[in-house]
Amino acid sequence: MTRPALLPFDHPLVFPNSLQHQSVAVNPQPGYSKPVSPTSSLVSPKTVEDKISYLYEHQRIIDLLNEYCYTLDATSVDTSISEIWSSLFTEDGEATYPFGTHKGRKGLAEWGMTAETRFYRMQHLQSNFTVTFESNDVAHGRTACICTHGSDENDLSKHFMVGGYYYFTFRRVHDGSENYWKISRLILDTNWESGASLGLFEKREGNHEGLDHHVKRPA
Repeated sequence: MTRPALLPFDHPLVFPNSLQHQSVAVNPQPGYSKPVSPTSSLVSPKTVEDKISYLYEHQRIIDLLNEYCYTLDATSVDTSISEIWSSLFTEDGEATYPFGTHKGRKGLAEWGMTAETRFYRMQHLQSNFTVTFESNDVAHGRTACICTHGSDENDLSKHFMVGGYYYFTFRRVHDGSENYWKISRLILDTNWESGASLGLFEKREGNHEGLDHHVKRPA
């Protein structure tokens, strides 16, 4: 069976679900009236204050994604930074990569490092940021990604590269008077790779279902 270029699974920004977001937020059709959420100014900002708040929260989520990439890259220097990386997830956060799924923040750092420590250096790039708010405390995101992994200690020309899309769900976590956006769900759908992966995407004992579990199968 041919693998589709974009895997279909349950996320509002996955094709073809994403077309609905596009028609509402980017390219509304004539006669279309955007639904108004009376409980969330982030879903449907009306006033100047609402729009400023929307931009602020939107940027906070992008900052979170930038930290996700940089802290993951920094684990190549110091693996203990993986605890900082895992702290970007909610306590019940779920992360799915081609090699498996981890549920819950507990143990996430160690689990992630069993995959990444086979490489000497990494660079995770994200672009084409799409963020949409479901409520004041829940948002969804999609980014294009290119991830480069150095496979030789000294030769910088030897590397494994992979590209595709990250799909996220974010939840605002309240801590007293402060609040933070964190990742409650992550799915990485890779659609190309180049070079030797050194077994990165091999499913390992102890992993949950992995990416295949999320894919919608034809009825």
